[in-house]
Amino acid sequence: MRLSFQMNCLPLSCINMPVGDFMVRIGETIDNTYVIEENIGSGAGGIVYKAYHLRLKKNVVIKQIRQELRGKVNERGEVDILKNLKHMYIPQVYDFIEHEGDVYTVMEYISGLSLSDELKKRKRFPQKRVIKWAIQLCEALSYLHSRAIPIIHSDIKPANIMLSADDNICLIDFNISLLFTDDISAVGFTEGYSPPEQTSVFNIIDRMSMSKELKSNIDTETCFMELNSGKVNNNPKKIKSLIDARSDIYSLGASLYHLISGERPENSSSDITELDSYKIKIGHSLKQIINKAMNKNIEYRYATADEMLFDLNNINKYDYLYEKKLKRKRRIFIFTFIIIAIVFAAKICNILIQ
Repeated sequence: MRLSFQMNCLPLSCINMPVGDFMVRIGETIDNTYVIEENIGSGAGGIVYKAYHLRLKKNVVIKQIRQELRGKVNERGEVDILKNLKHMYIPQVYDFIEHEGDVYTVMEYISGLSLSDELKKRKRFPQKRVIKWAIQLCEALSYLHSRAIPIIHSDIKPANIMLSADDNICLIDFNISLLFTDDISAVGFTEGYSPPEQTSVFNIIDRMSMSKELKSNIDTETCFMELNSGKVNNNPKKIKSLIDARSDIYSLGASLYHLISGERPENSSSDITELDSYKIKIGHSLKQIINKAMNKNIEYRYATADEMLFDLNNINKYDYLYEKKLKRKRRIFIFTFIIIAIVFAAKICNILIQ
């Protein structure tokens, strides 16, 4: 899902934007309530518009859901789960509407710049701010992942993290489509931020698309490889189930890596540059937290956002204990060195005396 509320917007003078078999026009009113102002993104989850709410007199975000999901909305409990989402670090879902055969979600519009935009202005951020935002993001993920039906964001990256005027974050663009479909093409992917299991899914989709475009004789069922095993699996639902909360944790770790180092990490299928390689001020504990979150083996990452949140909340304590341990090692080293020096000097004296 390649979406962001801060993507290059189409000008208001643009007339039509094709969406499948339906044309959405700038200036068109949806459901007698929402005036479409501009297209601000599109991707695997759907197309995103900025709109104006006529009754509330404020901007909202309208996301046109993928055509494959038509008829599924309002038939399952997922809709109520989304409408009841309330958390200070995620946008509120106001409504689901159907208009001329298409389904839309209406969400809170978050103004301001994304952390991706901020990175372009200042390269990197100090550790104190990164830790603060990391805690807020973990709280948001803990909330999303703990719903009756867990909500997996699937595309956490600086471009999907908005920064408010009071220096707090808002995690935007969580993938609603994943709740309504087993289609693996709804899974998000962004180079450098997606974990190995999502990279594998993306490669599966890419190979399937290629085989269709070239009309080759490749058996597309062989494209559905069970991730990290090499066994053939033609069950999209099983493949999608391998993307879970720990996948979001990897993407969060990769985002923190970028924020603290100023460099986007390499693709998860490649060797990732160690944070120690950068000339940055970073505590031992934060470095360890990011490394654990970004472990390529999903089993060795934090199992939950709450586990990562616990470590972040105790980071000062961990750094204190680490520094205390280092000081103790230094004292032992110095004491040992002095003893060796005394013994060596004593032997030299004995030799000189003799």
